[in-house]
Amino acid sequence: MKKIAIIAYNHPESTLPLTKYLMKEGYSMDYFFLTGIGLTGTAAFEFGFKTKYPCLKKLTNRYIKSLDEYFDSENVNIYLVVLPPTLERFGNVFSNIFSIFKIAFLFLFSLFIRLRQYDGVSIVGQKKDLFYLHKFLKGLNKIHSLHEVLDYKTRMPKPNDPLIKHLINNEIPIVVHSLNSYNDLLKYDFVNPLNVHMVPFGLFETYKIFEDNSKIQKIKLKDEFILFFGMIEPYKGLNVLYDAMMLVLKEKPDIKIVIAGRGSDPSIAKMINNQSFIVLNRFITNEEIVYLNKNAKFVVCPYLAASQSGIVQTAFLFNKPIVASDVGAFREIIIPNENGLLVEPNNPESLAESILLLLNNRSCYTNLTVGVSNFIKKNEKYDWAIIAKKYITILDHCV
Repeated sequence: MKKIAIIAYNHPESTLPLTKYLMKEGYSMDYFFLTGIGLTGTAAFEFGFKTKYPCLKKLTNRYIKSLDEYFDSENVNIYLVVLPPTLERFGNVFSNIFSIFKIAFLFLFSLFIRLRQYDGVSIVGQKKDLFYLHKFLKGLNKIHSLHEVLDYKTRMPKPNDPLIKHLINNEIPIVVHSLNSYNDLLKYDFVNPLNVHMVPFGLFETYKIFEDNSKIQKIKLKDEFILFFGMIEPYKGLNVLYDAMMLVLKEKPDIKIVIAGRGSDPSIAKMINNQSFIVLNRFITNEEIVYLNKNAKFVVCPYLAASQSGIVQTAFLFNKPIVASDVGAFREIIIPNENGLLVEPNNPESLAESILLLLNNRSCYTNLTVGVSNFIKKNEKYDWAIIAKKYITILDHCV
């Protein structure tokens, strides 16, 4: 049986399902999740304990029983790779010393990977540490998945990014997850289009593991509500959403909107002082993400810019339509009037009009929810089984 390793620095919501469906294709899978100290989990994945020190630890069902049930196979091994901290807050001297420790740790980890003699290795993530891992794994059959290819603030290429530069210069096959990101990556100098592969995400199905209402206490909501969730950044358009909701509330004064996620934005202060907004400006647990998505009327993404967004793959999992700005890759997955609505970016009036349409027009809302429920059936490229086959093809061509 052939063996594949997935090494993911974040992004378990997309890499855990990929691992499962590669296993279903007959591969023995090892999944390595790279993380830091002081964590108990992340989006759609929890470790079962708090990380305290650098280590490579195989997780058993003692720690991740529900995930063990999700895979239901002995052909999958899950490893937690806890990296040393960089301690940048203590100044350059300490940071440089601990950076050396981290590089040494990655070297030892690379030896472990080499000893396992994989037929293919898929590395996922943006962190610069992965540049060293690629150097240490030189000669192996590798591909690399990038979720962001531009600077997420400026939306411009990052020509001095050591990881992206290394991937391009060494012609390591790169997987991106939208046509938008594919075209963005081609903006880099010397990139070979034949080494860039567009493979989308499927739905983030491991969130289903966290359907446990017994852990939901403080945010049980009785009123109908709209949902915005995810990391809060200025480019996500909360100012536009606030202005749009001021228009919506004139017609629908009883509607609530939940803003859920960590981060900062000037609009948060105004929202906190408005009783129509329920602001959860903090870390949102996996159980809370599930609860909010299951009980929301629909999800809004008023972004000013984007590449692709995992918000769609999460909301669609719970059969929720989305109202999103027509930016980035939203158009590639949100089909207007079939599974969601697209609005002109940075236009509160356009956003308010679409929100009111879903609140007032029951037939339109029902049609969109039916469209969401049929999304995978009508768009097979987002089926994890199809996605796994594409990864196998890419890895086979790397040999």
